[in-house]
Amino acid sequence: MITVQHSAKDDRIYFKQALSLQSAGYEVSIVHASQDGLLKDMSGNHVDEGEDEFGVRHLIVKEPEDLKSKIAKKVFKVGAIEDGKVGERRLV
Repeated sequence: MITVQHSAKDDRIYFKQALSLQSAGYEVSIVHASQDGLLKDMSGNHVDEGEDEFGVRHLIVKEPEDLKSKIAKKVFKVGAIEDGKVGERRLV
């Protein structure tokens, strides 16, 4: 299972889907995308990567920066330094 917007122990993903599959005999792994590389439950408590008490494996993938942040960094970088000189450059 892969999730990008749900906590590690989200009711719908973990308790209804993952544990149902686990109890039916499937090996279940959930890949979580996280901006800070940390895995948290719905209350914000830290959850360890790896296998939990029910045998469900949790894996964390660090989520890439959003596009707006990337663009902002690029704009400020181009505006601040060009060819090693501090200056200003207008982007069209």
